[in-house]
Amino acid sequence: MERVTVYVGGFTDTNTGLIKFGARYYNPTLGRWTQLDALTSLLDFTNGNRYAYAGDDPINNADPSGLFVEVPPDYIYDPNLGSLHDYCTRSPDQFPAAFGNDASFKGPCAKHDECYGNGTEQYSCDRQLKADLTENCKDTYGFFNPNQALCLDTADVYFAVVVIN
Repeated sequence: MERVTVYVGGFTDTNTGLIKFGARYYNPTLGRWTQLDALTSLLDFTNGNRYAYAGDDPINNADPSGLFVEVPPDYIYDPNLGSLHDYCTRSPDQFPAAFGNDASFKGPCAKHDECYGNGTEQYSCDRQLKADLTENCKDTYGFFNPNQALCLDTADVYFAVVVIN
């Protein structure tokens, strides 16, 4: 594969003409992804549009790995219903970048709330939250953006606050 110049980067497979972006291939002739985004949790078929890219907002967002964690479409945000409906209790919903886009923590926290609400073992839910926070930092900023390291540090603190409460 050779490197191509496109908005968020990618590699062109010279045999097929497809462009590989992280976990997925894009067909520039058809103008669409060749496969669905990964399921955000097993047996959860309510993941919304799994052909979407960057939360359907490619002007303001990027998703280099194709694994950005979004808020599940059936999630109910209503803090009046208790801590399983408020993203992550007593924590911010995003990493506020000094420059550029903010990294959203809403998707990882909504999934964490749902995981607890489904009766899944707490350790498994917490471990997935950590992985999802990390993924969103990496997807939002990319390896060479200094915001990524700051976001990952903030995600560690955020994670500690959420799981200790």
